[in-house]
Amino acid sequence: MSGMPGIVAVLGNLLTRLPLILVWLVMGILAVVRWDRHPRKSLLTLLAVVILFLQAVVGTFLNIRLSLLMSTSGASRIALWLTLLNIGGALVSAGAWGLLAAALFMEED
Repeated sequence: MSGMPGIVAVLGNLLTRLPLILVWLVMGILAVVRWDRHPRKSLLTLLAVVILFLQAVVGTFLNIRLSLLMSTSGASRIALWLTLLNIGGALVSAGAWGLLAAALFMEED
């Protein structure tokens, strides 16, 4: 993946996640605005939405990159890497959701 086609593929894939990205953006803004009143909750929320966004961008890029490599490498080897990438992405997402749950259910600051 080189140049514009790769960028277009990543941006196109992220466009399908736009509703989620907008929710994360609003959550991040609210965390910053409410930082003075709830610093620990805001920190956990901000960390979670940054992690979710980065996982979406990096995971999308790597998925597309690995999919394009299928034409030059063995499909079974690429399938293994895609599986590992998806498991890793699920674990990262679960961790971020855990941060959000902790922020939601923790005692008031």
